[in-house]
Amino acid sequence: MAGVLLAVVASPLVGSPSIRAKATNILAATGVPLTATTMPKETGQNDVPADSNPPNNQQTPDASQPETEAAEQEAAEASTQAEVSPEFMPRAASTNIATASRFATTPLYAYSEADPATAQAEAWRTTRPADAARMDVIAKAPKMRWLGDWNGDIYTSAARYHNAAKAANKTSQIVTYNIPIRHCDPNANHGAPSAAAYKAWIDDLARAVEIHPGIVVVEPDALGIIDCLSANKQQERYDLIRYASKTLAAAGAAVYIDASYWVDVDEMASRLRRAGVEYAAGFSINVANYVDTDSLKAYGNKLSRATGGKHFVIDTGRNGSGTNGEWCNAPGRSLGAQPQLFSSGLVDAYLWIKYPGESDGTCNGGPDPGQWWAEYALGLVTRAGY
Repeated sequence: MAGVLLAVVASPLVGSPSIRAKATNILAATGVPLTATTMPKETGQNDVPADSNPPNNQQTPDASQPETEAAEQEAAEASTQAEVSPEFMPRAASTNIATASRFATTPLYAYSEADPATAQAEAWRTTRPADAARMDVIAKAPKMRWLGDWNGDIYTSAARYHNAAKAANKTSQIVTYNIPIRHCDPNANHGAPSAAAYKAWIDDLARAVEIHPGIVVVEPDALGIIDCLSANKQQERYDLIRYASKTLAAAGAAVYIDASYWVDVDEMASRLRRAGVEYAAGFSINVANYVDTDSLKAYGNKLSRATGGKHFVIDTGRNGSGTNGEWCNAPGRSLGAQPQLFSSGLVDAYLWIKYPGESDGTCNGGPDPGQWWAEYALGLVTRAGY
């Protein structure tokens, strides 16, 4: 059965000055400078704008994309009439990574719902054909699908996606982004309203994942900025990420709990253990950031050793030029390595977890967070030389 790559993401990419001030203990051997670029974001990839629109400036898929979703559902139903070729089987949850199966080369699934790069390429096809061709690079690449409180009925939305990935015989890849108080503000309406609501949300998501298990990244930055919470709320967050990891792994997913590389390795390992990394395939790093892959591998290898040999995935969507000391719409950056799965080594995949071309916020001339920024996306492609 074809598989879905599940990355478990911690909390939203948010960082108040006080939170960023705490991120000072990065391991020197990684070669990653502790600059503004390496700090958590005020806003970030696929973050929900103030008007509650979901990532990539889309309206809730269930409400605004009925024709696209209906087509995907129809394709999924039709696929049940045909014989399905052998599918990618995700790594089973295990404390002994050496005995777990490795990822096969089944292509990653690229969802098609209101894809902004696709629309931009078509808009430029006649008037700016060279730029349209460059934009096709982002449009055709498989980006991760973010799921959160904007999805409404999470089972219906996620089941539609997993059925479509199954019909295409591709590896599904999703991000959970619904942890309570994800922006560290208890008065803000970000994430699930309670621990009980989050567990119910995960249960419904797991039922959809069972349709076609793959990769899940769990709650980006949730562990990295956990110090912003009270002691009781920190424990609640650890318990919820553990619950999500265990439940989604039991549904057949390869789960990756998000790890913040700007946190000291030993501290990050402790947080991952408290969050149930024993149930996960490993951890994700560099979500929505620009740090170069070699530096991330150095950090990831150390964190792997500190967590008993856990594997990891890297967000390479915007790290082709490495960091320049800025985290918000950093100028002069480029696309990194294209999304791909690996069959050996500690790095299980390069993924485009953050959508390249999605604004980090109103900085460096960018639009609101989560908004599509065509010219920035074009620059990422052009400088990558694809």
